[in-house]
Amino acid sequence: ADLGHFQHHVPDGKAAGHGQITEITDEYLMLEGTEQGTVQVDLLDDTLYDGAIQQSELAVGQYAEVLYDGKLTRSIPAQAAALAVNIYPLAGTVDEVQEDGRVLVTPTDGGAQVLLSLPDDVTVEAGETATFYTTGVATMSLPAQMNAIGVVK
Repeated sequence: ADLGHFQHHVPDGKAAGHGQITEITDEYLMLEGTEQGTVQVDLLDDTLYDGAIQQSELAVGQYAEVLYDGKLTRSIPAQAAALAVNIYPLAGTVDEVQEDGRVLVTPTDGGAQVLLSLPDDVTVEAGETATFYTTGVATMSLPAQMNAIGVVK
């Protein structure tokens, strides 16, 4: 079962999915909005946190990309064992909305401007500030281009 459509950096035999965190416990987090709907992501002792957010900083409302072994239970909600939980937040201000829907964003931390592709159901306007959750992968172009998996205004 495939939870997401960003498969470019996933090791063979593994799968990745993404969604918004709606619940967090010491043992698992609930991820909503995946291709399978709501999924319970079981956190293991050896689950990696490769993004900007560590386990102690996980928060409801964040968007996470989860790497797992490709196995998804048939239970409701489906369960997957997390090999890695990666969260890449980018707080910034929208400078421009392009005709193709991509947005130019200046990061709040003073970093270089980024060109973001947004999820289909998300719209922003120039001047708005938001936290854009990305896949963590950027092109080497100027401005760097990234895919956002979620936006919190």
